[in-house]
Amino acid sequence: MTVVYSVTDDSGSHVAWYQPSVADLIFLAVVFLALQLGQTELLNDPGTGWHIQVGRAVWQSGPPHVDSFSFTRNGTPWISQHWLCDALFSWLYDAASWNGLVIASALVLGWVYRSLFRVILASGANVAWAAVLTMLAAGCAAPHWLARPHLLSLWFLVLTFHWCCEYFRSGSRIIWLAAPLFALWCNVHGGFLAGLIVIGCSLMGQVLSGPRDDQWRRRLAGFAAVLAVAVAATLANPYGWHLHTHLGKLLFTSQVRDLIDEWRSPDFQLAESRPLEVLLLLTLVLLAIARRRVDLFSLLHIVVWIHFSLSAVRQVAFAALIVTPLLAGLTPELGIALRERFAPGGWFRWIESLGARARAWTESERAAHWPVWPVAASVLLVLAISFGFRVPALGIGTARLSPVRWPIAAVERLNEEPSTGPLFHDLNWGGYLLLATDPLRPVFADDRFELYGREFLVEYLEALQNGPAWKRLLERYEFEHVLIRPDLPLARKLRESPDWEAIHADPIAVLFQKRSSMRLALNDSD
Repeated sequence: MTVVYSVTDDSGSHVAWYQPSVADLIFLAVVFLALQLGQTELLNDPGTGWHIQVGRAVWQSGPPHVDSFSFTRNGTPWISQHWLCDALFSWLYDAASWNGLVIASALVLGWVYRSLFRVILASGANVAWAAVLTMLAAGCAAPHWLARPHLLSLWFLVLTFHWCCEYFRSGSRIIWLAAPLFALWCNVHGGFLAGLIVIGCSLMGQVLSGPRDDQWRRRLAGFAAVLAVAVAATLANPYGWHLHTHLGKLLFTSQVRDLIDEWRSPDFQLAESRPLEVLLLLTLVLLAIARRRVDLFSLLHIVVWIHFSLSAVRQVAFAALIVTPLLAGLTPELGIALRERFAPGGWFRWIESLGARARAWTESERAAHWPVWPVAASVLLVLAISFGFRVPALGIGTARLSPVRWPIAAVERLNEEPSTGPLFHDLNWGGYLLLATDPLRPVFADDRFELYGREFLVEYLEALQNGPAWKRLLERYEFEHVLIRPDLPLARKLRESPDWEAIHADPIAVLFQKRSSMRLALNDSD
């Protein structure tokens, strides 16, 4: 048998609308876990602050076309690939502070993995395997559970892949929803490129599959048309085709990817890479022992996305969403396959017994279509935040920035200074500074690496190590304050310099002020 993507008929199953399904329980589990992490961890992305500020700018004057947040690139052409999501972020933050962002992120994650569970279940897995594969995919993405626009890309990718598989399997017309989805997606996050890759791989998978009859030709033409429509839909953004060239520059010609941790290959010595390792090994095992053969459509997707996951850490979350539903099609009759390859015994009979029970449960689970519990939980969480309720045990109303990651005390001290001259700082704190400084200070740099370019970033890194670049930057920008980590060579150098004085120091950050600026401030006060 070569078909791995199949659905069991559940027309005879009946489930009460109010009865929570396994999909609902997965939703609630993911949301609860995200809320617990969200008290600090969901807010650890260095870009969250500038996303909020970009969103505020969108509400005031529309999507930005030039940078207005840094003094080093002020007025430089810049494209916000996620302007629409940034506008939503700023609205949530201004309405409910960090709690609004955390609740929204947790709910999106819940819907992502509930949707993935349903897709895996439709792919042929029983309810137990579907739950295992779903949580494995969640584990692969957990390091990227951050309040960032890419969370919506995870959800949109699940939908796109599901629609492609449905069209390949049955010619379902639901795939034409790709047109409005991509028109929205291209304004939310640059991850729409991953969706186009999925459709492109599906087109190639159709080319490689057979038999080459009239149905094959109709679906081949259908995939080609959907790809063309999806590409055209991505032009429905404020920047037109310039958005695509911007993303192409970031991916291929900006030469900054090797300076960004999430664009590097996974380090399998780290604990966060263990779920990916399990996924890769499970893929090899199932391909070897499953009774069903994987078809070329599925194999192409598996190979392409495993390649992406091994090329860049940030692609691991996407790859898990594609590979797990395809592995689900290899799990039916797995107990029989194990018994055929190994000596029969009580252990395998016990596994087969569990499989039979899971299959019976699966029929009722497939019949549970209405997401009553997720919708109710979503509404309750939104109401809780709207009315300011706090439930610390559930992580509701307790979101805050981590004081061991962000220079909170140092920035409070900076805000007391009368001078608002140029500030040199850790670029990972740039987004936070854009949100926390009062009055608002343009930043030296932030994590929009494509805006600053490789030469700038290399010079910045050299300056942190107290290299010759520090003197060049100091002469060029005439910094009045320096805010960096206390363990850096530059911090040790400034402590010894008669030209600088540490006006705040803690284990997270040290704030230096140029002595000439201090004298100027004293003269102004006189």
